[in-house]
Amino acid sequence: MPNRHHHRFRSLLHAGAALAALSPAIAVAQVLEAPEVVVSATRIETPPEQVGSSVTVIDGRDIERRGKSQLLDALQSVPGVTITRNGGVGAISQIRVRGADPGQTQVLIDGVQVNDPSSNDNSFNFDALLATGIDRIEVLRGPQSALYGNDAMGGVVDIVTSRGRGPLSVTALAEAGSHRTYRGAAGVTGGTERAGYALNGAYLRTDGISRVTDTTEDDGAKQRALTGKAGVDLTETWTVDVAGGIFDLRSAYDGYGADAPYFGKHVLRYGKVDNTVLLFDGRMETILSVSVVDTSRSYDEPGGFIPRSNYDGTRSTLEYRTNIHVDEDDTLTLGAQRKLETARIVSDYGSGPTVDVDRTVGTNAFYGQYLFGYDDRLFLTFGARHDDNEDFGTENTVRVTAAYLVKESGTTLRGSLGTGAKAPTVYQLYAPYYGNANLRTEQSVGADLGVEQAFWGKRATAGVTGFWNRFEDLIAFDDHYVNIARARTMGVEVAVGYRPIDGLRLTGSYTYLSSEDLDTGRVLPRRPRHTAAFGADWQATERLNVGGDLRFVGPQLDSNFSNQDNAAYTVLDANLSYALTEGVAVFGRIENLFNADYQESLQYDAPGRSFFAGVRATF
Repeated sequence: MPNRHHHRFRSLLHAGAALAALSPAIAVAQVLEAPEVVVSATRIETPPEQVGSSVTVIDGRDIERRGKSQLLDALQSVPGVTITRNGGVGAISQIRVRGADPGQTQVLIDGVQVNDPSSNDNSFNFDALLATGIDRIEVLRGPQSALYGNDAMGGVVDIVTSRGRGPLSVTALAEAGSHRTYRGAAGVTGGTERAGYALNGAYLRTDGISRVTDTTEDDGAKQRALTGKAGVDLTETWTVDVAGGIFDLRSAYDGYGADAPYFGKHVLRYGKVDNTVLLFDGRMETILSVSVVDTSRSYDEPGGFIPRSNYDGTRSTLEYRTNIHVDEDDTLTLGAQRKLETARIVSDYGSGPTVDVDRTVGTNAFYGQYLFGYDDRLFLTFGARHDDNEDFGTENTVRVTAAYLVKESGTTLRGSLGTGAKAPTVYQLYAPYYGNANLRTEQSVGADLGVEQAFWGKRATAGVTGFWNRFEDLIAFDDHYVNIARARTMGVEVAVGYRPIDGLRLTGSYTYLSSEDLDTGRVLPRRPRHTAAFGADWQATERLNVGGDLRFVGPQLDSNFSNQDNAAYTVLDANLSYALTEGVAVFGRIENLFNADYQESLQYDAPGRSFFAGVRATF
């Protein structure tokens, strides 16, 4: 007799079949103009048609054209990604990829892992990130531990800032809008044939909204960002690249009706140096990388249980990687990595500072990957990794991917299978009262299978992917941290789009996600079953550009500790820009055009209808 899992899988297949049959009038792919290369899936530049993993590429020009000020907003239309924010600008902001926990997605900026070592789950908080100087964002879904190690069970978000070449170029932006919001940004790029540089800065301040539902006082925020990148070809075979940045957030909120406001500070600093040497006429590439990231968070909460607290996390990484190009389609990658993560947490309970955690954990890793191509149609990837954590032992992870091109019909078949592992965090191991030094590594296995089809001379494409993940030994809180949880997620992702005429681009995405706590039978919190997004971008005239984004998020359980659901919501944003001259344009946007009353997290309000306008110039 079929069990409930068979019925769920049958329903999942029916949903996928129905979505695959969507009219091409609203259909195409994740990025209508396919990127020239994808990097995150293999850590080397790879043509997108040769990538077997599920990956979405967001072009920085699209972020700029749509007026996004917060980097997290650029991820809203990515299939399989769920966003939760505890209020407006400056609030705690996290993502979940294919139903994985926030701490199970690795986040990179210019190749530097920026997950917070001082957080309880090593997750990354997007609250401080302004969308400034972004070249591209790659969102890689599915278990990626074989290539990226810890914190990559759900996927990887790879943020790449701009790098300059050619003549000097200067950009500037000024914007004002609702909630007494002001934003300014400036950037400079340039270089020669052998060197390039880019420097981008941004500032935003806002009076904000009242984040918590039962308070009325506005909760303001100030954000600053500075990112830079430079590279030089010292010789024909030796290149040095440096990158770094700082994101600084200061925010305030009332906090559930407290008389005294709470204040928070979040500062992220990162830096990296890459030395790349080409050997044997370019057939062998060696990269030696050194990177450091420092995350500092502090909270002043006069009405809270802990009036003052400070969280400082650092990660230092030394990595050596070599790519051996066996032939045109085959590449062997071998790598070794040494990583040190430190968390220092100091709390003041009212009688003076107390050091809660001050520990460093080291991990050594070795990994390998082989890219194999056959007949310019079949492309396979085989990867494996060995991680040795100094505190609790070793873990091995693997990944296999495949892509097959049916060139005659414009069809691409993709699939991947991999395992994931996430080591206990410093906080979970050593926090006073709650820590458990005997925790085991979280484990996962995941697979996906998809098809992408081009229509009408690639004016339209449509992609459908089914995925499945199972998680074991998940760390949960039960008076203290223990390995007691098991979970399963499965679903379908659809990415569509269409260019009916030159200058008009329509895109859409839909995700069906089924999740279950295998111990309780309950759905996992903050994993909506249905999410969808649709976008339009129209170059109406040579000077006028008009666009809009519509997103739908279905109802979702808010917490493991209650049966309350967060209601479904639909939000529409609109934007336009008009070029006054070749280098100067005015722009405007309306967020939440129909003034929807919604919450991304229960008990935390989202902004109502908001207007913004500004000017952008390039010299």
